[in-house]
Amino acid sequence: MVPETMFKDKTPSERHDLLDANCDLVQKVTYMKSFDEEELRKRKDALAETSVRITDIEEDIKTYKQKKDEELKPLKEDRKKLIADIKAKGELVDETGYKFVFLKEHKVGIYNEDGDLIEQRRAYPDEMSPTIQMGIRQQQDLDKASNE
Repeated sequence: MVPETMFKDKTPSERHDLLDANCDLVQKVTYMKSFDEEELRKRKDALAETSVRITDIEEDIKTYKQKKDEELKPLKEDRKKLIADIKAKGELVDETGYKFVFLKEHKVGIYNEDGDLIEQRRAYPDEMSPTIQMGIRQQQDLDKASNE
């Protein structure tokens, strides 16, 4: 039968010397050493303190992340719009448009404030009725043609 303890009645120094002198082999071993009540209590206290610190830090991180997410939100929206604008190679705008009906061509041209053609299409039947402006433009075209 293998005894549960050896030389427990000796001092730690004497026990070490007796174990070393009487064993068959000294070797390094790894095993689970049980804690005494005091050490177990210390570990539990340390766990509680560590858990409180972790919780505090995680709350700080959460608050910081929420703050930074608030800062990021408009930037992400700007980035999304910029990407869409770059893909479209332009942007959707609301401006005043100026419609011109060209009777001879049966076409309508819509121009922006810079005078650039932004839309061209066939004229609808109700747009083919002459207006005063069409008459003035037609007369100006005739004047230009006669001067050339």
